[in-house]
Amino acid sequence: MLTNDKKPSEFSMSRIISQHMIFVLILLCSPIFLSSASAATLDALGSAVITDNKVTAARLEAYQDALRQISIQAEATISSDTRYNDSEGISDSIQIRTHQKIKSSEIISETIDQGILTVKVRAQLSNSAKKQAACHFPAAQYRKRITAVFFPLQYPQHLNAIDYFGFEHGIPQEILQRLSRSGDFLTREAIDYNLYPDINLAPYIQDQNSADKRSMLSLINQQLKAQYVLSGIVRDLSLATVKNQSNLPFGLSLSRDQFVSLNKQPDKPNKRHLVIDFYLHDTLSEELISKHRYSYSVDNAFVLPEKSTAFATKAFFSSAYGQLFERVLQQETQLIRDVLACRPFTMKVLDQKNNKIYLDAGQNSKIKAGDILTLYYADEEGESFDSNSSRKQFGWPKQRIKIIKVFPSYAIANSNDKQVIHLKKNQDYILVR
Repeated sequence: MLTNDKKPSEFSMSRIISQHMIFVLILLCSPIFLSSASAATLDALGSAVITDNKVTAARLEAYQDALRQISIQAEATISSDTRYNDSEGISDSIQIRTHQKIKSSEIISETIDQGILTVKVRAQLSNSAKKQAACHFPAAQYRKRITAVFFPLQYPQHLNAIDYFGFEHGIPQEILQRLSRSGDFLTREAIDYNLYPDINLAPYIQDQNSADKRSMLSLINQQLKAQYVLSGIVRDLSLATVKNQSNLPFGLSLSRDQFVSLNKQPDKPNKRHLVIDFYLHDTLSEELISKHRYSYSVDNAFVLPEKSTAFATKAFFSSAYGQLFERVLQQETQLIRDVLACRPFTMKVLDQKNNKIYLDAGQNSKIKAGDILTLYYADEEGESFDSNSSRKQFGWPKQRIKIIKVFPSYAIANSNDKQVIHLKKNQDYILVR
Protein backbone atom coordinates (compact mmCIF):
# COMPACT_ATOMS: atom_id res chain seq x y z
CA MET A 1 0.00 0.00 0.00
CA LEU A 2 1.28 3.41 -0.94
CA THR A 3 -0.04 6.27 1.14
CA ASN A 4 0.62 9.93 1.49
CA ASP A 5 -0.05 10.94 5.08
CA LYS A 6 1.05 14.54 4.77
CA LYS A 7 -1.55 16.73 6.42
CA PRO A 8 -2.72 20.02 4.92
CA SER A 9 -1.11 23.21 6.11
CA GLU A 10 -2.87 25.04 8.92
CA PHE A 11 -4.21 28.55 8.64
CA SER A 12 -2.40 31.10 10.78
CA MET A 13 -4.43 32.28 13.75
CA SER A 14 -3.63 35.97 13.99
CA ARG A 15 -5.87 38.09 16.17
CA ILE A 16 -7.46 40.98 14.30
CA ILE A 17 -8.80 43.75 16.53
CA SER A 18 -11.56 45.80 14.90
CA GLN A 19 -11.06 49.56 14.72
CA HIS A 20 -14.63 49.94 15.93
CA MET A 21 -13.75 48.40 19.28
CA ILE A 22 -11.94 50.50 21.86
CA PHE A 23 -10.98 47.55 23.99
CA VAL A 24 -11.39 43.81 23.69
CA LEU A 25 -10.43 41.27 26.30
CA ILE A 26 -10.58 37.58 25.41
CA LEU A 27 -10.04 35.11 28.20
CA LEU A 28 -9.90 31.45 27.30
CA CYS A 29 -10.14 29.30 30.39
CA SER A 30 -8.61 25.88 30.56
CA PRO A 31 -11.01 23.08 29.72
CA ILE A 32 -12.84 21.44 32.60
CA PHE A 33 -13.22 17.77 31.81
CA LEU A 34 -16.58 16.31 32.73
CA SER A 35 -16.19 12.90 31.12
CA SER A 36 -14.18 9.88 32.06
CA ALA A 37 -11.88 7.95 29.75
CA SER A 38 -14.18 4.96 29.61
CA ALA A 39 -16.38 4.25 26.64
CA ALA A 40 -20.14 4.70 26.89
CA THR A 41 -23.13 3.33 25.00
CA LEU A 42 -26.01 5.65 24.11
CA ASP A 43 -29.34 5.19 22.30
CA ALA A 44 -31.23 7.85 20.36
CA LEU A 45 -34.12 8.19 17.92
CA GLY A 46 -33.88 9.87 14.52
CA SER A 47 -36.66 10.63 12.05
CA ALA A 48 -37.03 11.65 8.42
CA VAL A 49 -39.86 12.10 5.95
CA ILE A 50 -40.01 9.54 3.13
CA THR A 51 -40.06 11.50 -0.14
CA ASP A 52 -40.96 9.90 -3.48
CA ASN A 53 -40.89 6.45 -1.84
CA LYS A 54 -37.12 6.74 -1.29
CA VAL A 55 -36.93 4.69 1.90
CA THR A 56 -33.15 4.22 1.72
CA ALA A 57 -32.50 7.96 1.53
CA ALA A 58 -34.91 8.60 4.42
CA ARG A 59 -33.21 5.90 6.49
CA LEU A 60 -29.80 7.54 6.01
CA GLU A 61 -31.22 10.95 6.94
CA ALA A 62 -32.91 9.51 10.04
CA TYR A 63 -29.68 7.73 10.93
CA GLN A 64 -27.74 10.99 10.77
CA ASP A 65 -30.40 12.71 12.88
CA ALA A 66 -30.03 10.02 15.55
CA LEU A 67 -26.25 10.40 15.53
CA ARG A 68 -26.66 14.14 16.07
CA GLN A 69 -28.85 13.43 19.10
CA ILE A 70 -26.24 11.02 20.44
CA SER A 71 -23.48 13.59 20.02
CA ILE A 72 -25.56 16.08 22.03
CA GLN A 73 -26.06 13.52 24.80
CA ALA A 74 -22.35 12.71 24.96
CA GLU A 75 -20.45 14.05 27.93
CA ALA A 76 -18.48 17.15 27.13
CA THR A 77 -15.71 19.58 27.92
CA ILE A 78 -16.63 23.11 28.97
CA SER A 79 -14.57 26.19 28.18
CA SER A 80 -15.57 29.80 28.77
CA ASP A 81 -15.05 32.97 26.77
CA THR A 82 -15.35 36.37 28.45
CA ARG A 83 -15.12 39.55 26.39
CA TYR A 84 -15.63 43.26 26.95
CA ASN A 85 -16.07 46.22 24.64
CA ASP A 86 -17.29 49.77 25.11
CA SER A 87 -20.66 49.28 23.43
CA GLU A 88 -21.75 45.87 24.72
CA GLY A 89 -20.15 45.71 28.15
CA ILE A 90 -19.18 42.30 29.49
CA SER A 91 -20.58 39.17 27.89
CA ASP A 92 -19.95 35.57 28.87
CA SER A 93 -20.16 32.53 26.63
CA ILE A 94 -19.89 28.89 27.55
CA GLN A 95 -18.97 26.51 24.76
CA ILE A 96 -19.63 22.80 25.15
CA ARG A 97 -17.53 20.46 23.06
CA THR A 98 -17.70 16.68 23.21
CA HIS A 99 -14.41 14.86 23.75
CA GLN A 100 -15.88 11.56 22.70
CA LYS A 101 -16.09 10.02 19.26
CA ILE A 102 -18.57 7.49 17.95
CA LYS A 103 -16.62 4.24 17.79
CA SER A 104 -19.40 2.12 16.31
CA SER A 105 -23.13 2.42 15.76
CA GLU A 106 -26.03 0.37 14.47
CA ILE A 107 -29.75 0.65 13.81
CA ILE A 108 -31.50 -1.59 16.36
CA SER A 109 -35.09 -0.85 15.35
CA GLU A 110 -37.03 0.92 12.61
CA THR A 111 -40.66 1.99 12.18
CA ILE A 112 -42.63 3.75 9.43
CA ASP A 113 -45.75 5.68 10.37
CA GLN A 114 -47.67 8.04 8.07
CA GLY A 115 -44.72 8.57 5.77
CA ILE A 116 -42.20 9.21 8.56
CA LEU A 117 -39.36 6.76 9.08
CA THR A 118 -37.97 6.55 12.61
CA VAL A 119 -34.89 4.59 13.61
CA LYS A 120 -33.39 3.80 16.98
CA VAL A 121 -29.62 3.87 16.90
CA ARG A 122 -27.23 2.48 19.48
CA ALA A 123 -23.70 3.91 19.47
CA GLN A 124 -20.57 3.13 21.40
CA LEU A 125 -18.45 6.17 22.22
CA SER A 126 -14.71 6.22 22.74
CA ASN A 127 -12.71 8.98 24.38
CA SER A 128 -10.58 11.03 21.99
CA ALA A 129 -9.35 13.87 24.20
CA LYS A 130 -5.77 13.49 22.99
CA LYS A 131 -6.73 14.06 19.37
CA GLN A 132 -9.03 16.96 20.21
CA ALA A 133 -6.20 18.76 21.96
CA ALA A 134 -4.36 18.89 18.63
CA CYS A 135 -7.12 20.99 17.02
CA HIS A 136 -9.03 22.47 19.92
CA PHE A 137 -11.16 25.12 18.23
CA PRO A 138 -14.96 25.04 17.97
CA ALA A 139 -15.27 24.55 14.21
CA ALA A 140 -13.09 21.41 14.34
CA GLN A 141 -16.09 19.65 15.87
CA TYR A 142 -18.56 20.63 13.15
CA ARG A 143 -19.87 18.01 10.75
CA LYS A 144 -18.18 18.67 7.46
CA ARG A 145 -20.16 18.21 4.25
CA ILE A 146 -18.78 15.56 1.97
CA THR A 147 -19.94 13.78 -1.16
CA ALA A 148 -18.54 10.93 -3.27
CA VAL A 149 -18.74 10.49 -7.03
CA PHE A 150 -18.62 7.68 -9.59
CA PHE A 151 -15.53 5.41 -9.44
CA PRO A 152 -14.73 4.32 -13.03
CA LEU A 153 -12.99 1.02 -13.82
CA GLN A 154 -9.75 1.43 -15.73
CA TYR A 155 -10.12 -2.07 -17.18
CA PRO A 156 -13.78 -3.21 -17.29
CA GLN A 157 -12.60 -6.36 -19.10
CA HIS A 158 -11.19 -7.60 -15.79
CA LEU A 159 -14.74 -8.59 -14.81
CA ASN A 160 -16.18 -11.89 -16.02
CA ALA A 161 -19.71 -12.65 -17.19
CA ILE A 162 -20.34 -14.21 -13.77
CA ASP A 163 -18.50 -12.08 -11.24
CA TYR A 164 -18.79 -9.41 -8.57
CA PHE A 165 -20.35 -6.22 -9.91
CA GLY A 166 -21.38 -2.69 -8.91
CA PHE A 167 -17.97 -1.35 -7.86
CA GLU A 168 -18.45 2.00 -9.63
CA HIS A 169 -21.46 3.03 -7.52
CA GLY A 170 -20.96 0.74 -4.55
CA ILE A 171 -17.55 2.02 -3.44
CA PRO A 172 -18.59 5.69 -3.01
CA GLN A 173 -21.90 4.68 -1.39
CA GLU A 174 -20.18 2.39 1.10
CA ILE A 175 -17.56 5.00 2.06
CA LEU A 176 -20.27 7.64 2.61
CA GLN A 177 -22.26 5.29 4.84
CA ARG A 178 -19.19 4.64 6.98
CA LEU A 179 -18.38 8.35 7.22
CA SER A 180 -21.98 9.07 8.19
CA ARG A 181 -21.89 6.40 10.90
CA SER A 182 -18.81 8.05 12.40
CA GLY A 183 -20.91 11.10 13.32
CA ASP A 184 -18.31 13.51 11.89
CA PHE A 185 -19.89 14.18 8.49
CA LEU A 186 -23.04 15.14 6.63
CA THR A 187 -23.06 13.13 3.43
CA ARG A 188 -24.72 13.32 0.01
CA GLU A 189 -24.37 10.92 -2.89
CA ALA A 190 -23.16 12.15 -6.27
CA ILE A 191 -22.64 8.84 -8.06
CA ASP A 192 -23.94 10.30 -11.34
CA TYR A 193 -20.93 12.66 -11.51
CA ASN A 194 -17.85 11.29 -13.28
CA LEU A 195 -14.88 13.57 -12.69
CA TYR A 196 -12.56 11.49 -14.88
CA PRO A 197 -13.96 10.84 -18.36
CA ASP A 198 -10.30 10.48 -19.34
CA ILE A 199 -8.91 8.15 -16.67
CA ASN A 200 -5.34 8.87 -17.72
CA LEU A 201 -5.68 12.45 -16.44
CA ALA A 202 -6.81 11.53 -12.91
CA PRO A 203 -6.64 13.15 -10.40
CA TYR A 204 -6.61 16.25 -12.61
CA ILE A 205 -10.22 17.37 -13.11
CA GLN A 206 -11.14 18.83 -16.48
CA ASP A 207 -13.32 21.92 -16.68
CA GLN A 208 -16.93 21.43 -17.56
CA ASN A 209 -17.65 22.06 -21.23
CA SER A 210 -19.76 25.17 -20.74
CA ALA A 211 -19.69 28.84 -21.63
CA ASP A 212 -18.45 29.97 -18.22
CA LYS A 213 -15.85 27.17 -17.97
CA ARG A 214 -17.04 26.34 -14.47
CA SER A 215 -15.12 23.43 -13.02
CA MET A 216 -16.85 20.24 -11.95
CA LEU A 217 -15.81 20.89 -8.35
CA SER A 218 -17.46 24.30 -8.43
CA LEU A 219 -20.59 22.76 -9.93
CA ILE A 220 -20.76 20.11 -7.20
CA ASN A 221 -20.31 22.76 -4.55
CA GLN A 222 -23.13 24.85 -5.99
CA GLN A 223 -25.58 21.99 -6.57
CA LEU A 224 -24.85 19.75 -3.57
CA LYS A 225 -23.43 22.27 -1.06
CA ALA A 226 -20.57 19.88 -0.31
CA GLN A 227 -17.17 21.23 0.69
CA TYR A 228 -15.30 17.97 0.11
CA VAL A 229 -15.49 15.44 -2.73
CA LEU A 230 -14.18 11.89 -2.66
CA SER A 231 -13.34 10.37 -6.03
CA GLY A 232 -11.18 7.58 -7.33
CA ILE A 233 -10.21 5.05 -9.99
CA VAL A 234 -10.44 1.26 -9.73
CA ARG A 235 -7.14 0.37 -11.39
CA ASP A 236 -6.95 -3.42 -11.24
CA LEU A 237 -9.41 -6.25 -10.55
CA SER A 238 -7.55 -8.85 -12.60
CA LEU A 239 -7.48 -12.59 -11.97
CA ALA A 240 -4.47 -14.89 -11.90
CA THR A 241 -3.75 -18.56 -11.32
CA VAL A 242 -1.36 -19.81 -8.67
CA LYS A 243 -0.04 -23.35 -9.14
CA ASN A 244 -0.59 -25.35 -5.98
CA GLN A 245 0.16 -28.95 -6.86
CA SER A 246 2.84 -31.62 -6.55
CA ASN A 247 3.57 -33.90 -9.52
CA LEU A 248 3.39 -37.63 -8.91
CA PRO A 249 4.31 -40.65 -11.07
CA PHE A 250 1.93 -42.07 -13.69
CA GLY A 251 0.56 -38.66 -14.72
CA LEU A 252 -1.05 -37.85 -11.39
CA SER A 253 -0.77 -34.77 -9.21
CA LEU A 254 -1.53 -33.94 -5.60
CA SER A 255 -3.64 -30.80 -5.40
CA ARG A 256 -5.51 -29.70 -2.27
CA ASP A 257 -5.23 -33.18 -0.76
CA GLN A 258 -6.88 -34.89 -3.73
CA PHE A 259 -5.55 -37.07 -6.58
CA VAL A 260 -6.69 -35.66 -9.92
CA SER A 261 -5.88 -36.23 -13.54
CA LEU A 262 -3.67 -33.51 -14.97
CA ASN A 263 -5.41 -33.44 -18.35
CA LYS A 264 -8.93 -33.26 -16.85
CA GLN A 265 -8.42 -30.61 -14.19
CA PRO A 266 -8.08 -27.13 -15.79
CA ASP A 267 -6.44 -24.41 -13.76
CA LYS A 268 -8.95 -22.14 -12.03
CA PRO A 269 -8.17 -18.59 -10.92
CA ASN A 270 -7.26 -18.57 -7.25
CA LYS A 271 -5.57 -15.19 -7.06
CA ARG A 272 -6.96 -11.71 -7.62
CA HIS A 273 -5.45 -8.25 -7.52
CA LEU A 274 -6.95 -5.07 -6.12
CA VAL A 275 -5.46 -1.69 -6.97
CA ILE A 276 -7.56 1.40 -6.27
CA ASP A 277 -6.83 5.13 -6.03
CA PHE A 278 -8.72 7.52 -3.73
CA TYR A 279 -8.64 11.30 -4.19
CA LEU A 280 -10.01 13.95 -1.82
CA HIS A 281 -10.67 17.49 -3.09
CA ASP A 282 -11.84 20.73 -1.51
CA THR A 283 -14.58 22.16 -3.77
CA LEU A 284 -13.91 25.78 -2.79
CA SER A 285 -10.13 26.01 -3.16
CA GLU A 286 -10.05 23.04 -5.59
CA GLU A 287 -7.11 21.74 -3.61
CA LEU A 288 -6.20 18.07 -3.90
CA ILE A 289 -6.07 17.32 -0.19
CA SER A 290 -4.98 13.71 -0.33
CA LYS A 291 -4.17 11.00 -2.85
CA HIS A 292 -3.74 7.37 -1.83
CA ARG A 293 -3.25 4.11 -3.68
CA TYR A 294 -4.02 0.73 -2.18
CA SER A 295 -2.44 -2.31 -3.85
CA TYR A 296 -3.25 -5.78 -2.52
CA SER A 297 -3.71 -9.34 -3.71
CA VAL A 298 -5.54 -12.34 -2.33
CA ASP A 299 -4.45 -15.84 -3.33
CA ASN A 300 -5.15 -19.47 -2.59
CA ALA A 301 -8.84 -18.61 -2.34
CA PHE A 302 -12.05 -18.71 -4.32
CA VAL A 303 -11.88 -15.34 -6.05
CA LEU A 304 -14.82 -15.81 -8.42
CA PRO A 305 -18.38 -16.19 -7.12
CA GLU A 306 -20.58 -19.08 -8.21
CA LYS A 307 -23.19 -16.56 -9.35
CA SER A 308 -23.11 -12.83 -10.05
CA THR A 309 -22.84 -11.02 -6.70
CA ALA A 310 -23.36 -7.32 -6.00
CA PHE A 311 -20.67 -5.28 -4.28
CA ALA A 312 -21.17 -4.63 -0.54
CA THR A 313 -23.73 -7.40 -0.07
CA LYS A 314 -23.38 -9.93 2.74
CA ALA A 315 -22.30 -12.57 0.23
CA PHE A 316 -19.63 -10.21 -1.13
CA PHE A 317 -18.11 -9.34 2.25
CA SER A 318 -18.12 -12.99 3.34
CA SER A 319 -15.81 -13.87 0.43
CA ALA A 320 -12.02 -13.61 0.58
CA TYR A 321 -12.06 -10.84 -2.02
CA GLY A 322 -14.79 -8.98 -0.14
CA GLN A 323 -12.73 -9.15 3.05
CA LEU A 324 -9.83 -7.61 1.16
CA PHE A 325 -12.12 -4.76 0.08
CA GLU A 326 -13.31 -4.41 3.67
CA ARG A 327 -9.71 -3.81 4.72
CA VAL A 328 -9.29 -1.07 2.11
CA LEU A 329 -12.60 0.61 2.98
CA GLN A 330 -11.77 0.68 6.68
CA GLN A 331 -8.34 2.19 6.05
CA GLU A 332 -9.63 4.87 3.68
CA THR A 333 -12.54 5.83 5.95
CA GLN A 334 -10.21 6.33 8.91
CA LEU A 335 -7.73 8.24 6.76
CA ILE A 336 -10.45 10.67 5.58
CA ARG A 337 -11.50 11.26 9.18
CA ASP A 338 -7.89 11.96 10.18
CA VAL A 339 -7.14 14.24 7.23
CA LEU A 340 -10.28 16.36 7.66
CA ALA A 341 -10.35 16.38 11.47
CA CYS A 342 -8.65 19.77 11.80
CA ARG A 343 -9.71 21.29 8.49
CA PRO A 344 -11.60 24.59 8.74
CA PHE A 345 -15.36 24.69 8.24
CA THR A 346 -17.11 26.77 5.58
CA MET A 347 -20.55 28.34 5.58
CA LYS A 348 -22.45 30.41 3.04
CA VAL A 349 -24.08 33.74 3.86
CA LEU A 350 -27.82 33.32 3.36
CA ASP A 351 -28.98 36.76 4.45
CA GLN A 352 -28.18 39.76 6.63
CA LYS A 353 -30.27 42.04 8.76
CA ASN A 354 -28.50 44.85 10.57
CA ASN A 355 -25.57 43.23 12.37
CA LYS A 356 -26.96 39.70 12.14
CA ILE A 357 -25.56 37.19 9.63
CA TYR A 358 -27.63 34.17 8.59
CA LEU A 359 -25.44 31.16 7.81
CA ASP A 360 -26.35 27.92 6.03
CA ALA A 361 -25.30 25.48 8.77
CA GLY A 362 -26.99 24.73 12.07
CA GLN A 363 -27.70 21.99 14.59
CA ASN A 364 -27.26 19.25 12.00
CA SER A 365 -23.64 20.39 11.71
CA LYS A 366 -23.19 20.46 15.53
CA ILE A 367 -23.15 24.25 15.69
CA LYS A 368 -24.21 25.56 19.10
CA ALA A 369 -25.37 28.92 20.39
CA GLY A 370 -22.48 30.68 22.10
CA ASP A 371 -19.79 29.40 19.71
CA ILE A 372 -17.26 32.14 19.04
CA LEU A 373 -15.45 31.76 15.74
CA THR A 374 -12.63 33.43 13.87
CA LEU A 375 -13.95 34.41 10.46
CA TYR A 376 -12.21 34.57 7.09
CA TYR A 377 -13.80 35.05 3.70
CA ALA A 378 -12.86 34.57 0.08
CA ASP A 379 -11.85 38.03 -1.10
CA GLU A 380 -9.12 37.59 -3.74
CA GLU A 381 -9.12 35.81 -7.09
CA GLY A 382 -6.44 33.20 -7.59
CA GLU A 383 -5.52 30.39 -9.98
CA SER A 384 -6.03 26.90 -8.63
CA PHE A 385 -3.06 24.55 -8.85
CA ASP A 386 -5.23 21.53 -9.66
CA SER A 387 -7.46 23.00 -12.39
CA ASN A 388 -7.58 25.70 -15.05
CA SER A 389 -10.22 27.77 -13.28
CA SER A 390 -9.75 30.96 -11.26
CA ARG A 391 -11.41 30.93 -7.84
CA LYS A 392 -11.77 33.25 -4.89
CA GLN A 393 -9.18 32.44 -2.23
CA PHE A 394 -9.51 32.77 1.54
CA GLY A 395 -7.31 35.53 2.92
CA TRP A 396 -6.45 36.93 6.36
CA PRO A 397 -8.72 36.54 9.38
CA LYS A 398 -11.31 39.35 9.40
CA GLN A 399 -13.19 39.22 12.66
CA ARG A 400 -14.59 37.07 15.43
CA ILE A 401 -18.29 36.32 15.32
CA LYS A 402 -20.63 34.81 17.89
CA ILE A 403 -23.41 32.34 17.17
CA ILE A 404 -26.52 33.64 18.92
CA LYS A 405 -29.29 31.41 17.54
CA VAL A 406 -29.25 27.94 16.02
CA PHE A 407 -31.86 26.10 13.97
CA PRO A 408 -31.62 22.62 12.40
CA SER A 409 -30.21 23.80 9.07
CA TYR A 410 -29.03 27.37 9.66
CA ALA A 411 -27.62 29.65 12.34
CA ILE A 412 -27.56 33.36 13.16
CA ALA A 413 -24.31 35.07 14.10
CA ASN A 414 -23.71 38.53 15.51
CA SER A 415 -21.02 40.96 14.36
CA ASN A 416 -20.47 44.72 14.58
CA ASP A 417 -17.77 44.82 11.92
CA LYS A 418 -18.93 46.75 8.84
CA GLN A 419 -16.73 44.72 6.51
CA VAL A 420 -18.40 41.52 7.68
CA ILE A 421 -21.91 42.96 7.57
CA HIS A 422 -21.51 43.91 3.92
CA LEU A 423 -20.78 40.41 2.66
CA LYS A 424 -22.88 39.50 -0.39
CA LYS A 425 -25.69 37.17 0.56
CA ASN A 426 -26.10 33.92 -1.40
CA GLN A 427 -22.64 34.47 -2.89
CA ASP A 428 -20.00 34.75 -0.20
CA TYR A 429 -18.55 31.85 1.71
CA ILE A 430 -16.93 32.33 5.06
CA LEU A 431 -14.35 30.05 6.59
CA VAL A 432 -14.35 29.72 10.36
CA ARG A 433 -12.07 28.28 13.01
